Amino acid sequence: MDYQILVLDLDGTLTNSQKEITKPTLDALIEIQEAGKKVVLASGRPTKGVVPLAEQLHLEDYGSYILSFNGGRITDCRTKKAIYNKILPADCAKGIYETVIKYAGHGVDILTYTSEHILSGIHSNQYTELESRINQMPIIDAGADFLDVIPDDPNKFLVKHDTEEEMYRQILDMLKKASESFNPDASSDVLKKDPIFRSGSGTTSDIIKWRKFANTLRLEVAMRATNIAPDLAEQHARECMEHEDWIIASLDDMVAPAWGSDVSNDVSYYYNRFLKKIPTEGFREGDYPRINEYFFIYLRSYNDPRLEAFVDPTETLNQYTVSDTISRPNPYEPGFRDSIAVTYRIPHLPSPERSGILPRGWEVAIDPNSPNGTTKYESPYTGILATQWSLINYDFIKPDAKHVIMNWADACFLKAEAALRYGIGSKSAEGYYYEGIEASFAQYGLTSAVKEYKEQNGIKWNTNGKGLTDFRCLYHADINGEGDFDNHLEQIIKQRYIADYFNGYSAWCLERRTRVLKFPPFFCNSTTEGSNGTYDFIPERYVYPLSEITNNTAAYWNAVSDLLTQSPYPINNVRKGDNLQTHLKMSLVNPLLENADANYMNRTIAYSSRHLQKWYGNTEEEFIKNVQKIYPDVTSSKLLRKYIGYKATVISTYEPK
Repeated sequence: MDYQILVLDLDGTLTNSQKEITKPTLDALIEIQEAGKKVVLASGRPTKGVVPLAEQLHLEDYGSYILSFNGGRITDCRTKKAIYNKILPADCAKGIYETVIKYAGHGVDILTYTSEHILSGIHSNQYTELESRINQMPIIDAGADFLDVIPDDPNKFLVKHDTEEEMYRQILDMLKKASESFNPDASSDVLKKDPIFRSGSGTTSDIIKWRKFANTLRLEVAMRATNIAPDLAEQHARECMEHEDWIIASLDDMVAPAWGSDVSNDVSYYYNRFLKKIPTEGFREGDYPRINEYFFIYLRSYNDPRLEAFVDPTETLNQYTVSDTISRPNPYEPGFRDSIAVTYRIPHLPSPERSGILPRGWEVAIDPNSPNGTTKYESPYTGILATQWSLINYDFIKPDAKHVIMNWADACFLKAEAALRYGIGSKSAEGYYYEGIEASFAQYGLTSAVKEYKEQNGIKWNTNGKGLTDFRCLYHADINGEGDFDNHLEQIIKQRYIADYFNGYSAWCLERRTRVLKFPPFFCNSTTEGSNGTYDFIPERYVYPLSEITNNTAAYWNAVSDLLTQSPYPINNVRKGDNLQTHLKMSLVNPLLENADANYMNRTIAYSSRHLQKWYGNTEEEFIKNVQKIYPDVTSSKLLRKYIGYKATVISTYEPK
C-alpha cells in the first residue's frame, strides 16, 4: 500500500517566531489529512513537547505520528504508544555527566527527560528554562543526584550553556576576584618562575604589576561587552576606574613577555616561521611580513614618525621612485620661486592588498584627459618587485622579540573610552587620549616628535583631519573627531589601532565592536563563505575547525543555517549571506555595508599615487630638512641626488602671493 506523507519540522517551519501554527497553515494541513495524506511532526523536542501541536492538527483522528528526540522515538498518535524507541546505552550516562560537570562553573547544564519533567543535572540556566517553556514541562534540579534519578531508557541528553552576557559576567567576576586577590604586602604572594614580571634574578615576581594587568584586562573586557551587556560593562568599568592605581601606567608595566634567544628552541613565532628556515628552505620574499597599505595610509596621512619604527626601509637601490612637483627659490629673481618636476626614491612602499591585479569586478578608470577617451590610468605599482615593499621592522621578528599583550597606550585609551562613555576617571577623555598618544610614542623612543604630531587636525582632540586615500581611491584615512560621542570615540579607537601595531587580534576586536575604522568590503576571496564573487566582508568570527563538519555534522549545519537565516543581507546561490549583526550580538553593523553593493560592486576604480607624493614636503627646503632626519649629511640638492636619487627640472617661475 502506498502512502503520501508530509514530514514537518516544528520551529521556523510548522510554527512562526511565536511558536504558533498560523490559521492558514492549520487549515491547509487539515485539508491535506482529509485528502488521505499523513502529516508527521519531526523534532528534537521530547514527545510531551510535540503533543500540543499534534492535538491542534488532530493527528490522533487521522492516525498520524510524532518523531521526537531527533528521531529517537516514534509515537502513534492514535494509540499513544511508541512503535520505535532508540535509547542510549545504559553505561554512557556516567561518562557524559562526568565530562560536562567539569564545566559546571561556566554556565553549562546537562538535561534529560522523564515523561513529565525536565531533569537538570547541574544548575538551571536560561536555556534550561527556555526548554521548559517551549515544551511546557517543569524542571527538576537533580544536581548531584542526576545519575540516580534519570530514567532507565533515556532517548537524549542535552547540554546547554549560558548566553554571551552571562559568559562575560563570569569572566569579569573572575578578573575582579583576581585583581583583588593579589597582595603586594604579603611576602608569600609571589609567582615562582614568573613568565612576564619576574625580577632580575628570576626568583620572584612583581605582584603589583600582576594586579595592574588583571584590572586593566578587566577594563578591556568591560569595553568589549558594551554592545552585549551595556549595564554590566558600565558597572565593571566604574569599579575598575575606582582603582586607577591598579591600571597599567608606564612602559615598565607593559605586559610583554619576551621569547628566548636560543634559535634552536624557544624563538619567536615569526622568526621561526620566516627566518629560521632560510638555511634549509631558502628565503622566500612573499613569506616575509610587509606593511599593509591601509595601515600605511593612516601613518602617511598624518606624518606619523612611528612609520620608521614599524617598518624597515628597503635597500637604497630597490627603493621606489616617485614623480612629483615641488618648489624652490629662483636663484636669479629674489622673491620668486620655481615650480620643478622632480623624481626621487622613497624608503617605504606598502604591500597592496592584491598585487599585480585588481579585485574581481573592478577596472582601472579612464583618463579624462586622454585624446581618444580610452586611455586608462596606469597603476603606480606597475612593474614593482616584491623586494621594493617595505618589510616589518626586524625588532618584531628577531628570535627574542617581545610579544606585546597589553601596552601602556592600551590602558590610556581604555581609560579614555571609559571616561567618554561614563564620565569617570581622574582626567577627561581628552586627557587620557593625549596620554595614550604620548605613551605610544614613548614606547618607540619618539617623545620629541609627539608635540608636533598632536597639533595636526584629526589628531588634535575634537578636530577633523582629511587624510589621503589608498592607491585605488577607495580607502580614506579620514579622522572625524569633531562634535559628538561617535566622533570622539573614532579618534580614540583609531589611535589605539595605530598603537597596537603588530597585534592583529586587538585591531580585529576594535573594528568588530565599534566599526570606527569603517573598512569597506574589499576583502576579495570568492571561495569562502560570505563572498559574492566580488568582495568579502571582514570576518566576524574565527573559522570553526573543519573536523566539526564530520564529528558534529548536525549541530554544525544547524548553526550555519541559523546564522544565514538571521543575516540582514541577501542570500543567493553565489552569495551565501554574511553573519553580521545576527542574534549573537557580537558587533555593531558596519555602516558601509548597507550600500556595499551600490558603492563597491563592479565599480570603476581610479588608481592614485597621492599617498606616495610629497614624501619629504612641498618645497626643496622641506626636502632637505626631512631627508636629514634619515641622512644627516644632506645639506644641498646635490647631496639629495646622492642619497635619494633626486632629479629636478624647472617647469615655471612664479611670484608667491
